[in-house]
Amino acid sequence: ALQKMEKLGYILREPDEKDQRILRIRNTEEGSACVGTIKRVFCEMEDIMYGNMTREEVLLLGRLLRQICDNLMEGQDPARFDCCPHKLQKVCMKKDIFR
Repeated sequence: ALQKMEKLGYILREPDEKDQRILRIRNTEEGSACVGTIKRVFCEMEDIMYGNMTREEVLLLGRLLRQICDNLMEGQDPARFDCCPHKLQKVCMKKDIFR
């Protein structure tokens, strides 16, 4: 993914000045512009998703989804979900979603 972003001109890889073993990655101007676009699109999608829901309903939805994730993960080896393209364990481990 980094190679593709670098090839498209969105990021630059630069060696660290003090430790050449470290490779610093930073956005280019074009990459920074894309971040803004992505954030805007994400906010628009949230507006559509939650459309006519109240804040309380959105918070309730978040709590219910966290409970579903907790139920799915209870007693499970997270490595079991490595085949999942959406990486269920990563989504479920984020306890701050919808807060």
